[in-house]
Amino acid sequence: MPAGWVTRWRVRAGYPLAPLYLFFAAPTPRAIAIGAAIAVIPANAAVSAQNRIGGHLSARRTVYLYPYIGAARYVVLDKHGIGYLGLNEPPPEKRLFAVAQALLSSPRFRLIFNRGGVLVYERVD
Repeated sequence: MPAGWVTRWRVRAGYPLAPLYLFFAAPTPRAIAIGAAIAVIPANAAVSAQNRIGGHLSARRTVYLYPYIGAARYVVLDKHGIGYLGLNEPPPEKRLFAVAQALLSSPRFRLIFNRGGVLVYERVD
């Protein structure tokens, strides 16, 4: 294909003239923290995660939508991406903090990852 074909196609298709690299953003600190959190969880482990993190885990065999934990060995929470916690309830940040505190104080879970507002808890029983 001749040089400049992408630019000509984009002009004909109505796209603005901009270099292609402007369409791809660098990962945010939050995205990096989510990636690091997922990396500490074994690939075959069952996980409970908020809706916005669940997409990153969708290739796993068992993923539960938080707040349901079920038989999950790990729980992943993002303080900044509240996701599904229910409607008509206390402000999401306060409720998530209360839930995270309950998991932290539970003898059944221990905090194994905390970076950039992303938390990973592991079931210990």
